[in-house]
Amino acid sequence: MDANSHIRELAGSGPGGAWSTTDLSGGNPPASAGSGLTSYVLSGNSFRIYYQDTNNHIRELAWAGGWSSTDISGNLNSVVATPGSALSAATDNGVNGVFYFGTDAHVHELLWSGGWSTIDTATGAVGGGGGGGGGGGGGGGCNNVNQQQLPSDQARAQTVRCIPR
Repeated sequence: MDANSHIRELAGSGPGGAWSTTDLSGGNPPASAGSGLTSYVLSGNSFRIYYQDTNNHIRELAWAGGWSSTDISGNLNSVVATPGSALSAATDNGVNGVFYFGTDAHVHELLWSGGWSTIDTATGAVGGGGGGGGGGGGGGGCNNVNQQQLPSDQARAQTVRCIPR
């Protein structure tokens, strides 16, 4: 991140080659003060970077031959992230998740499994769905998915994870 809170890529052109920098934020809202960054590689040359923008929405920067940006939590009407929220991301067999702390003091997951949805990990409430968003902050429970209670090393921290069928 640069001094203007823009996400920048630093890339080299091979052994002995020159380094270059690219502003990936483009015309999108810059990162909020204290925003975390998280990322993963989907396959070969397909990268995803996530950050919290100045609206406290979680934004995706995606590379697939060129950079694009999506306001995932805004498109899903998901709970807004707590300013300066930590971010974490994971991917497994085409199911991708981004986790953040919401202003409701719950951990929220933005889940990609053929389309984005949002999950309140404290209650299991699922919202959104489909490729572009829509939907509210949630119905009750895990709709069209299997609900799985994950083991916890703290009795008070039970996590509900919605697994696509």
